[in-house]
Amino acid sequence: MILSFFIGLFIFVKTSCITFDHTPPSEVYVKDTDLTLSCEAFDDPIPLIKWFYNGKEVVRGSYGGGLSHEKKYKKNHSIKFGAIVSKIRLREIIDPDSVFQQENTLSCVAYTDTKKKVSNTTIIINNRINLFNNNDPMIYMWSSNRIHKEHDDIQLVCRHTCTINECDVEIEWRKNGEPITDEKRFSILKNGDLLIKRLSFDDRGIYYCKVSNEYGSDERDIFVYPTFSDLDQKK
Repeated sequence: MILSFFIGLFIFVKTSCITFDHTPPSEVYVKDTDLTLSCEAFDDPIPLIKWFYNGKEVVRGSYGGGLSHEKKYKKNHSIKFGAIVSKIRLREIIDPDSVFQQENTLSCVAYTDTKKKVSNTTIIINNRINLFNNNDPMIYMWSSNRIHKEHDDIQLVCRHTCTINECDVEIEWRKNGEPITDEKRFSILKNGDLLIKRLSFDDRGIYYCKVSNEYGSDERDIFVYPTFSDLDQKK
């Protein structure tokens, strides 16, 4: 009985995995160029944390900000684990050559020699939007080309300034230039995104998102290509 307990304890410790105790939210709206976030992970041994912005590692001094790391200890199921708290500050995250900001991704990556865990945050920068503080609708964030598994639901992003400026707008989604008529599987969400339920191979093509009102319009296109799901590969 005692031997079984210690064997079970040994297996539990050796098969532990990195756990996030705190991560940034999945979406962050930034009103200016100053952003501070934190990420906390624990495991045995204590993991390390790196940050990546749009796939590029953030080091001290990059983006005009800074990094700090602090180790501490906590218990989980009566076992003591080491934790690390990492804070990041970014102050220069706007591309001066870009009028619009698409999907900026900030990643907190916790890792050891044998394990890794990632938490992603989409950053939406609003100060660019405020430059267009009028009733002319503009799309400021949209999905890039999407390759997605069949049978899954997929959400195509199309965010426009009228959700912030509170101006009237009409949203139209088309596939390969034709209006989308299947209301059972396709639905336009309040924020302008298009939700496709149970994606099939017949859904492949170019999707167009258009926002318009009496003051103007804006349009973006997104290529969607369904791939075989795990269920299809097992057949």
